[in-house]
Amino acid sequence: MHRSLTSAAVVVAGIGLALCAAPPAAADASGFGFTDGPNVGAGASDGQPAAAPRRNGGASRPRCEYVRLDPEHSEATDRMAKDGLWSPRPEGPGAWFRKICTNDSGFSSGTVVWIPDRVPPEQLAKQALERVPLPQPVIRMNPATDTGAVTNVETWLWIDPDQWQPVSATASAGNVTVTTTATPERVVFDMGNGDSVTCRGPGTAYDPGRPAAGQTTRCAYTYRRSSAHRGEGRYVVTATVLYRVAWSASGIAAGGVLPPVSHSGSVLLRVAEIQALNQ
Repeated sequence: MHRSLTSAAVVVAGIGLALCAAPPAAADASGFGFTDGPNVGAGASDGQPAAAPRRNGGASRPRCEYVRLDPEHSEATDRMAKDGLWSPRPEGPGAWFRKICTNDSGFSSGTVVWIPDRVPPEQLAKQALERVPLPQPVIRMNPATDTGAVTNVETWLWIDPDQWQPVSATASAGNVTVTTTATPERVVFDMGNGDSVTCRGPGTAYDPGRPAAGQTTRCAYTYRRSSAHRGEGRYVVTATVLYRVAWSASGIAAGGVLPPVSHSGSVLLRVAEIQALNQ
């Protein structure tokens, strides 16, 4: 519905807020305002001819300014938004602003808009990283952990291959969404006796269906001493997966990397010592 007004200002019902004001009009000037659902605006003309069109035929963009509403008017606009009398308020931090735009012909229009707080994309990337579901490493061995290892016999080490894949999460503010992705690069096995093994990648899974002589791995360890002297007679073996972290954004041209992160998991391993019998 359109309604003529004698003033160049539109007042939002219930909050007494002047949304816009046009330049002073001459004696033969005219002014009007309108309201149509949640949209409001106003304009005035001084009776002068409109500016000549640009040679390229395109119209110039109106000049707009934004004025933050005071607390009283912000609360009133919130109530109107909740009651369906105004555009819904988006989620996240921000504020209501009075937006006033004027074109080259002197026509002014105004409305109230919600503008999200500008959050640096790097901050969103860190927020997203907190949501990345890093899996707790599942340690695999041969001989298996429930069987136990033996001194002077090589023990294969690897991480469940299903866990060795990138994991991502997102965070948003306004029209900017950042996706942070953690990609596993290497795993460090703490063998529980002061030694460690670093493996690029998850390690090679041992295949019991193939001859041992036909399989090799670069991710293995050989114990020289049993675990009998340790608490519960076992070593605590810990695997720590280190992730490379990168992020990208939509809604803004940005992207980068964050410091690496890691996640660990542990198992108990009994290491037996086989005594040779001399005849």
